[in-house]
Amino acid sequence: MAGKGQLSPSAIMLSTHANIALYSLAFWIQQAAVPFLLQKWEASNLAFGYLQTMFAAVQLLGGPLFGRFGDLYGARLALCLAFGASGISCLTVALTDGLFWMFLSRLPLMLVHAMQGGQMVVTDLSDPLKRSDSLAKLGISYGVGMVLGSLSSGFIIKATSEHYACFIAAVLSFGSMSAVWLTIPANLKASPVMSKSSTASSSADDANEAGFKSSSSGAKVFDLAKFSEFLVKNRRTRWLLAVKVVTGIPIGLLQSMMPIISVKQLGATPQISGIMMAYVAVVSMAVQGLGISVLTKRFSDSLLLTVGCAILTVGYFMLAFLGTQIYYLFVCILPLVIGLTLINVLVSSALTNAVSLEDTGSVLGINMSINSVIRIASPTLGGLMLDNLGVWSFGFLGSVNSALVAAYILRAHLKRV
Repeated sequence: MAGKGQLSPSAIMLSTHANIALYSLAFWIQQAAVPFLLQKWEASNLAFGYLQTMFAAVQLLGGPLFGRFGDLYGARLALCLAFGASGISCLTVALTDGLFWMFLSRLPLMLVHAMQGGQMVVTDLSDPLKRSDSLAKLGISYGVGMVLGSLSSGFIIKATSEHYACFIAAVLSFGSMSAVWLTIPANLKASPVMSKSSTASSSADDANEAGFKSSSSGAKVFDLAKFSEFLVKNRRTRWLLAVKVVTGIPIGLLQSMMPIISVKQLGATPQISGIMMAYVAVVSMAVQGLGISVLTKRFSDSLLLTVGCAILTVGYFMLAFLGTQIYYLFVCILPLVIGLTLINVLVSSALTNAVSLEDTGSVLGINMSINSVIRIASPTLGGLMLDNLGVWSFGFLGSVNSALVAAYILRAHLKRV
């Protein structure tokens, strides 16, 4: 039961969803302002690439530390730390000018893992049997914030300025920090929902006492032997992770340079850039919410992976002929988002089915780390490609890459039929 002055679990969950939506709203407002500030400062494409690389690197370094901090001091303090760091980063951009301060503003982002903190709260409050559904709903809240932030950012920048947009993002972040402190208890492990499962509760208590040790067998959380099993010994996971890497590289390169391409080559205004990001979010949510459930009931994963790669091939081929029309980019984005979303969902699902139940978290962690590694390397490489070859090179690389993967998966599928 909720203690005196303490919100009920459902109210705490509602607060968490609201704050994740606000976090996403603030993030995408300031994210939209950055390319236009760099354009004002006449920064090169390579400088933008370095900025993106720095962001990915500090996020990769901070992720494990943030998770451990949450285990030791609770989700409330971890979320406050994330929102506070986000506010400091946005405020730095809002109050300063120049590339030096922009790079400096990326350092606090090492601690900005609000989505991860929200997942901690949801995990503590949800029934283990319904946890997947609860975590999925948290993703929808993030998507809502992304759509609203992408749409509103352009109008905010036009009506005021890029600096003022970042100031609004900072206010939203600090507001969420205050809301989290007031609405989320310091300790959620003893919630009524968790107490229904004595096994889950005892496992959580043992995990806190054992630190980096597993509660059931004493195995290390950072078990290199276990990770090498997924990467080397388990043929199924090795194959799926290879698909993730190969299909992730071209889209990672493109995503890292997309703000520069849309602003410098296509002349996108802040409003158009915001609409584009909202368009991506809506298409992605539609595929995950409607398309996946229907398709997986009728077709095998390998066949759907082939279809996803084929759709990507079409999108990249179209991108190779991108001129100066912004609306043509909207047409190219549609197959790219559909294909990428289909592949990511199927790979994640197949990975969890390729390992034992107790290893699903570890294999999904490796899956997510691939994204971080790609984001570290892709901005610098993407900047070099854009400066020396042009936009067509992204389309050419992606279409050839995706076509080869599609052919390989289809060949393997036909062999099994």
